Amino acid sequence: MGAGTNAGKGFLEILQQHGAALFLLGALMTLLPMIAGYFAARKIFGIDVLNTLGSICGGMTSTPALGTLMAMTRAETVVLGWTLRTVTLLRQLATSPSPPSSSNCSCETTFLAA
Repeated sequence: MGAGTNAGKGFLEILQQHGAALFLLGALMTLLPMIAGYFAARKIFGIDVLNTLGSICGGMTSTPALGTLMAMTRAETVVLGWTLRTVTLLRQLATSPSPPSSSNCSCETTFLAA
């Protein structure tokens, strides 16, 4: 089975148990960073709209959205925003501390105790 094939299996049960508020909060948590990023890029940093949308596509890791943006605008410069995401990820990988070795990691005991 591929990743995510069981992701929606209990969706209706959870929605009935917790109500639509849980679904709406999830949507808000998804949209709020994109909206805040858009306004920060446009108003604070003065980035043009196409590169701003390209950056949002990169932040969402949404290749189809980037492809649509490129096709609709006929501009390849929107990829610059996507590239910024890649550069940021590489910088984070290069500067992050190495993961703990398995000998001093208590991950298994944490999951088993839960």
